[in-house]
Amino acid sequence: MKYRLFISLFLLKAIILSNDISFNGQFTTVVNNINKSSFIDFGYMPKTYYSYNLNEELVFDLEHVFFFQENYNSDIELKSNLYRSWIRFSNNILDLRIGLQKISFGSALFLRPLAWFDSLDFRYTTGQTDGVESMRFILSPSNSLAFWFWIVGNDISGASYGGRMEVAAVGLLEGNWGFTYYRDTESNPHFPYPSIFNTIMPNQNIQLDIGFSQNNRFGLDYRYDGDFGFWLEGCYNDFDKYGNLNLLTFGADYTLPILNGLLVSSETMFTRYSSERIAFGEQLMNLSRDDKYSVLHLSMPINHIHSFALYSISMISNASSFNTHSDTNITDNLLRWSSVYNSFSIDYMFTLKTGKLNDIFQIVFVYNY
Repeated sequence: MKYRLFISLFLLKAIILSNDISFNGQFTTVVNNINKSSFIDFGYMPKTYYSYNLNEELVFDLEHVFFFQENYNSDIELKSNLYRSWIRFSNNILDLRIGLQKISFGSALFLRPLAWFDSLDFRYTTGQTDGVESMRFILSPSNSLAFWFWIVGNDISGASYGGRMEVAAVGLLEGNWGFTYYRDTESNPHFPYPSIFNTIMPNQNIQLDIGFSQNNRFGLDYRYDGDFGFWLEGCYNDFDKYGNLNLLTFGADYTLPILNGLLVSSETMFTRYSSERIAFGEQLMNLSRDDKYSVLHLSMPINHIHSFALYSISMISNASSFNTHSDTNITDNLLRWSSVYNSFSIDYMFTLKTGKLNDIFQIVFVYNY
């Protein structure tokens, strides 16, 4: 795209004429043993960042990041792709960013109905997620009010668009509220929630046959932080003739005064997918499904370097189609031990009990410079 050429030329000029440019990056090594099969992933993410004050209030900055990945014990060759590439104009009130960027919002921590544009996974600490080609504008007239607007490009139907309002309320409605809308105009079959749909409809042939294209999404989220934390996040997805999907997450956390402080967090997400007519081959079928996902998270710092976290993940589903019913109750438990030094961290993660997830033992080395 044209803005990428602009970024490249501007970076070249900045390197030659200015010192307001920084270079940093991240090396990752992931050792995996999944179902007794071992492999190693190597990743390198070099990042270039430039900032320039246009006047006393307005700042121009840009970021350009590549991601190189190599997988050993397989036939996969070195892969490289653009990870971030954006330009931004910002001050205390406005923030305009254009390019390949991360767009993420909502109050939920683990089970996120508003994860429309990111692929963040709470089980991993690197925080890497796919970006979207978009223009995003945030207007913050006060500390208690903000408006988001975005346009997301696609190759088939032009641009999709949406907006969000964030309000910090007081009194009976004390807390942070968010109201979000997104009109997805992509006509190619795609899935807004791939991880959830893989569970709701595990038969891949069904997924390929029905596909979801243009859709409307309405979101609501709320968070309260006081002596304890409480939040909710919900979304209604209208897929037109393919039916609708409702997602609702409730969560809470509290730190118990045990040793260095035991943080207990829990989230439960209820999902309901229903459709009166779904094309399956040459047949039409009715489909409805109710699922419940729960995550219990315990974490405690051992000292200023080491900490541990335990995740208990469960799924309860009740599906009905063609007048048949299927009930599932699955629980997984993951333990993670983290050691964080100045610019280096090591994570160990393994399953204590295997249900839906694979039997995993993983070591993640991360070095930031």
